[in-house]
Amino acid sequence: MKVTVKPLTLKDYDAIIEVWEKAKLWHTPRGRDSRKNLAKQMRADPDLFFGAFVGKALVGVVFGTWDGRRGMINRLAVIPGYRRLGIADKLVARCERALRAKGAKVITTLIDTPNRGSLSLFKKRGYIRHDRIVYLSKRKDPCS
Repeated sequence: MKVTVKPLTLKDYDAIIEVWEKAKLWHTPRGRDSRKNLAKQMRADPDLFFGAFVGKALVGVVFGTWDGRRGMINRLAVIPGYRRLGIADKLVARCERALRAKGAKVITTLIDTPNRGSLSLFKKRGYIRHDRIVYLSKRKDPCS
């Protein structure tokens, strides 16, 4: 099976949502993951959104963010029937290259604790777990 990783655009929005839903990735289509908000993110960093395609079918996605100091890998998801084929690794590698090209010396990610597959993937890619860090957030809207 040939997998092609290429940039995503807002035209891929419905397919991105479908991947997240099939992958059971928590998302907020009425909040931060709305078409409007994703369009804003894509305008800011159009070179940090990637999809894995088998033929014309989108089977995996990853987003990167860059704050001018560090990069972050977000929203990694692969449809269950396409897991364990190296697709997530290809997506992360592509996102890492794009973040390094922007100047990122540190790249981070957040992983939900029950997601052992993602944790294993990132550890294999050289990421270090920091158990002394506590993640906090303050949200204007609980859906964001």
